[in-house]
Amino acid sequence: MKQLFFLLIFAMTCFAQYSPEDEQLVRQTFLRELDENTVAGYYYSFDERKIKALLLSLANTGNTDFTKFITELEIKKYGKELVFTLGYLDTDLSRSFLVNNILSNTKPDILPVAFDALGKIGTTKEYDLIGNAYGKLSKQTKAGIPIFLTNLFMRGVITSDSLANFILSNELNSSNVLRIREALYANYRMGANADYNKKIVEIIQSHQNSPVLLQYAIGSLRKANFDTFNKQLIDLIITHKDWRVRCEAAALLPQIKIPENTFFSYAKKLLYDRSEHVSLRLLQALQTDSKIEKTTLSSFLGDEIKKTGFSPDVKGEIVNLLAETKSEKASVLLKSYQKEISQKSVFRLIQNVKDSEKSFNILLDSLVNLQEHNTPYCLDALMSLQEKLSDRGDYLNLVFEFLGSENGATAAIVAVNIDTSFAKKYKNRITEVINNSIIRNYDNDNFTETFLVFADLSGKIDSTSRLETLNRLTGVSIPAVKMFALKELDKESERTLYSTDYFEEMWANSFKYKSAKINTNRGSFIIKLAPDVAPVSVGNFVMLAERGYYNNVKFHRVVPNFVIQTGDPTGTGWGGPGYSISSEFSYLKYTRGKVGMASAGPDTEGSQWFVTHSEFPHLNGRYTIFGEVTGGMETVDKIQRNDIIRSIELIK
Repeated sequence: MKQLFFLLIFAMTCFAQYSPEDEQLVRQTFLRELDENTVAGYYYSFDERKIKALLLSLANTGNTDFTKFITELEIKKYGKELVFTLGYLDTDLSRSFLVNNILSNTKPDILPVAFDALGKIGTTKEYDLIGNAYGKLSKQTKAGIPIFLTNLFMRGVITSDSLANFILSNELNSSNVLRIREALYANYRMGANADYNKKIVEIIQSHQNSPVLLQYAIGSLRKANFDTFNKQLIDLIITHKDWRVRCEAAALLPQIKIPENTFFSYAKKLLYDRSEHVSLRLLQALQTDSKIEKTTLSSFLGDEIKKTGFSPDVKGEIVNLLAETKSEKASVLLKSYQKEISQKSVFRLIQNVKDSEKSFNILLDSLVNLQEHNTPYCLDALMSLQEKLSDRGDYLNLVFEFLGSENGATAAIVAVNIDTSFAKKYKNRITEVINNSIIRNYDNDNFTETFLVFADLSGKIDSTSRLETLNRLTGVSIPAVKMFALKELDKESERTLYSTDYFEEMWANSFKYKSAKINTNRGSFIIKLAPDVAPVSVGNFVMLAERGYYNNVKFHRVVPNFVIQTGDPTGTGWGGPGYSISSEFSYLKYTRGKVGMASAGPDTEGSQWFVTHSEFPHLNGRYTIFGEVTGGMETVDKIQRNDIIRSIELIK
């Protein structure tokens, strides 16, 4: 027993970063202003945990002043944390250090982190160095290179050129499952090279026990417009035991050239799948990718919709598909199914009603009993009429009433949907509404995303209007907005401090609980909290949970085989607690069940959070991870849009 206790203490000492004694360091990190004395105190403490905590803080503040000192740390002791931090310090020294350690085959366990970091700050110079050395790298060293390529590609540093294709081709032919998986992911993110399709089909057929690999493989085929009917392949993926694989199969099926009878046989299996995610994914794919003739598809859907057992969301997708096949009038479908489908689906259906006057009148009637969480869909429908009704007075009055709303979510949704011609046509009126809104809400954190959208809307008018809006936004007291405006205006030398109004309460809650039990209408799941890497995010979550903030809040966003997202009391996806907290990036990876903070960009997090269905490397280091689901993942898999959190139990 003593030995076990010692091992537990040893593990905590080696791997923990932040601890309850780090309030000053975390506060300074939160404010994005590290004090030199604080940095020196941690750096020269010779305490491994403290130095690792400092490295996290330096990464999140982006402070490059201490890069030289970081590179002098012992790679064997601080490898993973060290190279992660360098990935946020965009200097020549950071790049050369990462390249040298990759090419010298330093500690195999840190190489994937080093590749990831180099991809975040690397240039074509590093791409050429790594690419030319590829043939000489050991098998262990090559693990992680596809992520390096992906990060460079996503930053626009490289294209999918011959060198990148040569590397990915070799990685796909590796005998190592991890390397194949990463190569498939890179291929998918970099545009999906159709030359690999034959190899990818072989990979799918021989790796049935690796669901994540299969998801990337099927996604690559879909993105490469693979349309060859291979019965063995389709049978394998649409009957796979893992719903996430079947979900990807549902997305691929409509683009395959399949005899109609066979297609509908497969489609029925997926439509009635035990996971609603699969059903929805199929119906979504049928809207854009179907090779089946529209009248035939309409006949199939017309028969299926008469059957019982579909949820309002699934039935709504079927009804909207029927409307889009133009076999029946949308107004007729609306009359027949309005009470059986979700309000979201009703608003989508309204957009298919050909008579714009009739659509507008239906919308006006819908506003009377509008559920707040369906506001985005109502406004989407309203703005879909802007071209046809842009000269109608009552329509314009309603649009500008919503654009100038005191509800930030409402104003933002309208602003996002205004097209360029409408913006130019009503330049003066839009400018007046934006200016008045900035004046009224200059200190309203619930307008953080709204103001960012206003900047984009002004840009639709002309560049001068955008500059005028950005200059006005430099005067608001919302840190994230002010910093955004200053950066866009190349005035980054000015600094903005975050408010510490809630910091003490958040910090008091950062290490108070180990876990949280999320009780939903579908069941419960357990989140193990991670204050050692995200103390402010954990403290914020706990503070809000203790207040009952999350009780009866909906999961407003559910993307099949991606994420479930919640934390917005309005249910629209635009709401928050009325303040922002800073981002807390770490080297933790977005694997299945990770819990992350939703954001509109760095340092704009508030109350919204999500759980991942699978593994998504493109989220790594871009969204704060503050926990991981350790029990009840089957509940997470069941959750659908508009399911609710009944309560949260915090566990010490």
